Amino acid sequence: MAPEIILTIQIIILSIGLFIFFVVLRELLFFGFAPFMSSHPEVMEKILAELRIRDDYVVYSLGYGRSGFLRAMEKKFPAVKLVGVDDHLWHCLLARLQIFFRHSRIKIKHAGYYAADISSANIVYCYLDVQILREIYKKLRVEPRAGAIIISSGFIIPYLEPIKVLKTEPKKRWFNFLIGGQEKVLTEKEKEYKPDNNIYYYEV
Repeated sequence: MAPEIILTIQIIILSIGLFIFFVVLRELLFFGFAPFMSSHPEVMEKILAELRIRDDYVVYSLGYGRSGFLRAMEKKFPAVKLVGVDDHLWHCLLARLQIFFRHSRIKIKHAGYYAADISSANIVYCYLDVQILREIYKKLRVEPRAGAIIISSGFIIPYLEPIKVLKTEPKKRWFNFLIGGQEKVLTEKEKEYKPDNNIYYYEV
């Protein structure tokens, strides 16, 4: 094969690789940053300590990403059915890769948060920003099983009244400036729904 052809093939392969890399980086940093934030283990321990879990429970995490909630749940309650939902394809692919190497039982579904079927859920953990929570609050209120617990990390769910608020220590992250920008899109009625360091519990 001529050197010119080999060089052309190498350039094409390199270009494709760089394209995929920047697409993934763009998705993770600018379009899915809230769901792809990692939860701190000590926070997960506090969240789980407030819950009463049975082996036949079904637990959903909306905005799975790298969220440690289901991993912490799997470690402490190995019999519980665990399902992560994320509307970003790259997040799902990366999460499935992590799960494969960890030999985890967690199931990952690529679906829109409003379209996802959570009717079998006993617990729904939300790692979503207020814009998405504003769109799905009615779904969270009526779709899960009666008596289900909804947990929201970092954002109060608009128009719903929490039954418990767990305060945690603030964590400094390099992408806090991204989260802060979300306040600009809130309506005047929703200005109180700002990102914070609390965990909110709701019962439906």
